[in-house]
Amino acid sequence: MKIRGLSCQHGVLFFGASSISRAYIDREGKIHNELLPLSLRSYLKVMTAVASAMPGWYKLAAAAWFTAAAFQLLPFYTFLLFAMGTHFIFPEQLKKFHGAEHKIFSFSGVPRKSSWRRIKLASITNPQCSTNIVFIYFILFLVMASPVYIVSSPGNVFIAVSAYISLPMAFAAEKVLQRHFAGSRKTWLKPSYWLQRNITCSVPEKVHVQTAITAFRTLAEHEFPHRLRRKRKEQLSMAIVDVTVSPIDKQGTGMSDTVAKIQDVLEKHNDKIDIEMTPMSTLLEGNIDDLLQAVREIHEIPFQEGYQRVSTNIRIDDRRDAEGKQMKKKMESVQNARKQ
Repeated sequence: MKIRGLSCQHGVLFFGASSISRAYIDREGKIHNELLPLSLRSYLKVMTAVASAMPGWYKLAAAAWFTAAAFQLLPFYTFLLFAMGTHFIFPEQLKKFHGAEHKIFSFSGVPRKSSWRRIKLASITNPQCSTNIVFIYFILFLVMASPVYIVSSPGNVFIAVSAYISLPMAFAAEKVLQRHFAGSRKTWLKPSYWLQRNITCSVPEKVHVQTAITAFRTLAEHEFPHRLRRKRKEQLSMAIVDVTVSPIDKQGTGMSDTVAKIQDVLEKHNDKIDIEMTPMSTLLEGNIDDLLQAVREIHEIPFQEGYQRVSTNIRIDDRRDAEGKQMKKKMESVQNARKQ
């Protein structure tokens, strides 16, 4: 089932086949949620809530620009350019909710408030993000309008036409790319992903992630409850792996880039294993087969970067006489012993 997300200054919305879910935080930081039927009235209600939640300076700028365009102090197409351009000047809270929304889509497990830390590790980029359309829109506008500035003195008419027709063309172009060029997404989505990582999204905090989880689960409980069922795991084969990957022929002491790539690969397995990075190594917990597969993949990363010799150190704690995950239990056991 295809769902769409929307972020605002105070929360996150998800649009399903027949419903709209909304979760938001109040001034005290408490999370509220609601489920609305998919209708024009509901759209108007949530869009009003989204607009009213924006900061005062944001609403003032939009109102001033619209007024100037309405009274022909500025060409009206400039308001369209302004509206599209505001995508790149999101307020900080909106960017954090936007990042949380993306992480819900990227997370391959079952979103629960208790798993917010794992969800926070998920990718902040979303191949379906509206940033794609906004980026394509400005590229089309610049391609069509820039020659007019050069060769046409009364160019405003042509520039206005470029501004207006670029919008439906951007939607159509994005749809064609998603449908017919899905195999080359990593290439044509690079600019959008860069914008998402650096401009339109920010790393969310706990409250942003849990608000996004609440919005998703509100919709899921009504439209696709099967996606909220916990996947059964073989509890008796849970193990802990302590792994360190080190290129032997590396020049210099820094390894941040390599470690970052290792974490990116591990995130792809976060629906099966738990990940905890430490300054000296990375701890993994899960089914032993899943752990060894992940270790095999991260062992290859330095070779992919051009190194010829790699040392991977692995310690495995595979306990078969106890059920469930052991990392948290071990920490709690030590803390309890210190209190005695």
